[in-house]
Amino acid sequence: MLYAIVKALCAEGKFVSYLDLDLQFSSMIANRKVSETMSQSLATLEVWRARDDRVFDSIVSFLSRREMRNGGVIIIDSVNTLQDLFKDSNSEQDSASANHKASITITLLQQLALHHARSLILSNIVRSRPLIREGEIAWEKVLSGGRMIESKSDIVLSLNELRSVGNEDSKTEGATIVSLADHCSPEFRKGQVIEFDVEPFA
Repeated sequence: MLYAIVKALCAEGKFVSYLDLDLQFSSMIANRKVSETMSQSLATLEVWRARDDRVFDSIVSFLSRREMRNGGVIIIDSVNTLQDLFKDSNSEQDSASANHKASITITLLQQLALHHARSLILSNIVRSRPLIREGEIAWEKVLSGGRMIESKSDIVLSLNELRSVGNEDSKTEGATIVSLADHCSPEFRKGQVIEFDVEPFA
């Protein structure tokens, strides 16, 4: 999904700075035979990989680069991994500290994007958590750092596959607007589904 977004942005000549914390995007690119056409289509893409043993130093280095160009997009993949990399243990106190550090980091990235007239895209994998309702445990899907993400975002989209198109490799994706800042365009509304086609990796 993120590859389709990156490819579309690069096709428009926009600069894309991709902070790959999951390392899946980098692996996908590295494990494919990169054709000359594909290389040209991703000419405005730069990928940064954070070291898990010095994640904050890696992000500070990313934030402080002098060669950052104005315009384009910054993509952080993903909020989940950002929080996990800040954790030293699985204690509740450590999780709260990791969430706080992730929130500060995202705020710094927002300021960086604003300074360079860039958009900021955060990917976030939904997780299930147990809730007790009427004495029974129910599982609810939530965003990692949900309230923090919603408060800092102009728009939050939830992606899901709607149907196949043409062949099994081609899909139509649906992005449901989960939350929307008051200053966003009136053409968008909460609950609205935006459909778009996703081509196979090529």
